[in-house]
Amino acid sequence: MGKYTLVGVYVCGFLIFLGFSAPSQTQCELPTPLAIGKIPERVAILGLAPQAVAVEDFNLDGRLDFVVSYLRCDPEQRPLDPVGCSEDDRNGRVVTFLGQEEGFVPAERAARVVTGESPRFMTVGDFNGDCFPDLAVANLGAPGGRGSISVLLNNRDGSFHFSRPLGLEGNARGIVATDLNRDNHLDLAVVISNRRLVTVLYGDGQGRFDCCLDLATGPSPQTITAADFNGDGFLDLATANASSSASVTILLNDQKGDFRAVGPLTMNDSPFDLAAGDLNGDGFIDIVTANAAATDSLWVWLGDGQGAFSFKERFPSGTDPIRVLLADLNGDGPLDAISVNGSTNQITILLGDGQGNLGEPKAIEVGRTPISAALGDFNRDGLLDVISANQASNDVSIWVQPTLSLPSRAWRFPK
Repeated sequence: MGKYTLVGVYVCGFLIFLGFSAPSQTQCELPTPLAIGKIPERVAILGLAPQAVAVEDFNLDGRLDFVVSYLRCDPEQRPLDPVGCSEDDRNGRVVTFLGQEEGFVPAERAARVVTGESPRFMTVGDFNGDCFPDLAVANLGAPGGRGSISVLLNNRDGSFHFSRPLGLEGNARGIVATDLNRDNHLDLAVVISNRRLVTVLYGDGQGRFDCCLDLATGPSPQTITAADFNGDGFLDLATANASSSASVTILLNDQKGDFRAVGPLTMNDSPFDLAAGDLNGDGFIDIVTANAAATDSLWVWLGDGQGAFSFKERFPSGTDPIRVLLADLNGDGPLDAISVNGSTNQITILLGDGQGNLGEPKAIEVGRTPISAALGDFNRDGLLDVISANQASNDVSIWVQPTLSLPSRAWRFPK
C-alpha cells in the first residue's frame, strides 16, 4: 500500500489513493529516488508553534523534502527571513526544507511564505499540471470568523510563491486534495468546523478552484479523509466530528457532482482525526478514528464495501491521540497505525495483524506537544519513517527505522 492519510494525492500527474494510481492527462517522469546522506539532529528555527507537516520531493531531485506550517513569525528568525517579521503576526507561514546529501536545509528562495490566519492543516498535490507538487493550506481564521485556503504553487525549485487566500464562510480545519469528479484535475475538500460543513472546491487543472459545494456534517467536524468506500470508482469523503455528539460523517459520491450522507458512525468519545485503509484484507476500506477526549484510544470500524461500517474494537494508543496515520511500517503487508499523542510528547506505533486488530502501542519520544505527522522513506531503505511537528518546542522530530523491527532511535530537530 502507499500513503494512507493523504488519500487521493497527485504526484507528478498520477492520482495516488490507498496504494492505487490512475494516470491523469499529464504524464511525468519521476526522478530516481536518492537517499539523504545524513539525517541531521539539528535544523534552523521554524518559528512559533508549528502546526502541519507534509513530505514530498518538492524540487524533483530524487530526495524527499518537507514543509511545515506555523502560526506566526519569530522576530529572531534571521536565517529564514533576513528582513524580520511584519507587524501583522496573525498570518501564518510555510517553510520548506530541502533534502540534500548533508541533510535538510531551508529552500534558498521564498523559504518562508505567508499564508492566511492560523494555518492548521495542509495537503499536497500537483494543482497546475506542471509535475511539481504544490500546497493547499487550510487557515482556521479568528474564532467564529472567516477562514481561508492558501493555494501555494511550486516555483519548480521546491519553494512556493504567495497567492491571495481564498476566503471561506467559516473556520477551516482539515483539508484533502483529490479528484472527486474524475476530470483528471485535483479538487479540494475542506472542513468548516463552526458551520458543520465540508466545502468542496473543484479544480481546473491550472491552479484555480471554483467555489463551492457545501455538504452537511455532524457537529464540530475536525478532519477529513477521502477513499472509495462503496467500490464504485468514485472517491467519497468522511469527517471526524469532535463534539458531545461524537461521530463520523460518511459522504458518498453520487457520481453526478453531489454527495449523500450515510450513517453516521456514533461513539461515546470525540474523534479528533481519522484515516482510511483496508485493515483486514477483505478488499474493503475500513476507518480508524483517534479518540482523545475520554478513552485515549484508536477505534477500528470495518467497512462492508457498500459504504456502511461496523465497530470492531478500540485499542489503547497512549495519552491524547489527536492524529492517526495508516501505513505498512514493518514491511509485513498489513497496515499499521501511527498515533500522535499531544500531551505526552510521543508518537506510538501499533502494528496491525491483517485481521483488523492493532497491537500494543510502542512509544517513541519526540518534541513537546506533537500536533501532526507525516510519512516518508528518508534514508531509502524501503521502510517508512515518521516526521512530527511539535507545537510547544517549536521543532520537528524524525524517527528513522533502522531495521524491520521496533523500537528505534528518535531524531530531533531542536529549536
